[in-house]
Amino acid sequence: MKRLSPAFAAKVCALLLTLSFPALGQAPDRRDGKPDNSDYQKMVTRLKAGEKDVDMVRFRAAYLEWVNDECNISDAPDREAMVKAFEAKDHAKAVELAQKVLDYEYANRGLHLAVANSYKELGNTEKAKFSMPTSGRRFGRL
Repeated sequence: MKRLSPAFAAKVCALLLTLSFPALGQAPDRRDGKPDNSDYQKMVTRLKAGEKDVDMVRFRAAYLEWVNDECNISDAPDREAMVKAFEAKDHAKAVELAQKVLDYEYANRGLHLAVANSYKELGNTEKAKFSMPTSGRRFGRL
């Protein structure tokens, strides 16, 4: 399994921390109304905080476990609207909606790259760099 480089993880985390959307940092709901204290959500919180020592193999396994837990609502709200915004090249709207979807799909490397591309198209190269993988470094990739 591929691993995430520390530079890429830091960039992704920094990207998410620099955004001020209300959905950022909110764990997805559970069907049973209990707080989501899953290993996956704990690791997402750590990654968003910029921690670099998250075991990405465990993260991927925890994500799959979280998705398969019938108590978790794993369908991201506004996902279809986000996809349509990306397809329409409405980059500002796509980035805004992607922040909500990332709470549900933080392990989705393609989504991080799509957000980076949208930032690039918006002329925000600093935020675009946060989501772009850096080759040559070893820690892992999503």
